Amino acid sequence: MNQLKEKNKNKYLLNNNKDDIIEKDKELVETYKIKLVKANDEIKKLKKILKNLNINYDKEYKDMQGDLNKYKNIKIIEDNNESNKLSDDYDESEDNDDDNYDLILPDEYHKDNYHLIKAEKNNEGSIIKTYDKNKTEINLINGDRKEIYNNKYEIIYYFNGDIKQIFKDKNKQVFFFKKQKITKTSLGKGLQIIKYNDNNQIEKIFPNGTKKISFDDGRLKYILPNGLQETYFPDGRLERKLKDGNTILECGEGIKS
Repeated sequence: MNQLKEKNKNKYLLNNNKDDIIEKDKELVETYKIKLVKANDEIKKLKKILKNLNINYDKEYKDMQGDLNKYKNIKIIEDNNESNKLSDDYDESEDNDDDNYDLILPDEYHKDNYHLIKAEKNNEGSIIKTYDKNKTEINLINGDRKEIYNNKYEIIYYFNGDIKQIFKDKNKQVFFFKKQKITKTSLGKGLQIIKYNDNNQIEKIFPNGTKKISFDDGRLKYILPNGLQETYFPDGRLERKLKDGNTILECGEGIKS
């Protein structure tokens, strides 16, 4: 009899334990359900954020492509002589001068022989020399010297070694900076070319702010007014730098300077 009671007691306890375990399992399942719902919500938020990031990134990339297509015709003009223009301010004829962009003394002025007609000093102490063939030379008291030819061409030798040329008939100026070893050429409506004589790097600055830099190793780099950059390598690689600082590398047929 006692054994029967003990058996029933154990059975009762076992059933109660099962009920407790089931109840705890239900609570655990509910807890995980709540966590799963929260996790799904977080995943949705993250997906939305990533989607927005991709949209913004793609938009910026497409904007960059549009800008580059607009400004890249600098190269088209140089290579193919097409009629497309960089902007309304860009004149193809302004960018077809000597490729080296060095300071060159024109033979038509500097190889001729000139005979002195007279020399006189003005009130400022400068000495003015008049030559035949419409040449005038002005020696300033600070050491600078200016030569004027036919009112079409001037050259100024500064006391510190710098030299400036003014081509009045070509709307062109060339400035050689001796200490910096830089030659700067200004053409037409605002195009400027800077040559670094140490490494032959050439930087062209167009009226709208676009920069085109040709490196001695064959690289060609465009810097647009909005900050976007595109660099072409001789081996065909293309590097694009976006406004957010990210860089994109592409392989393909490169554009060589």
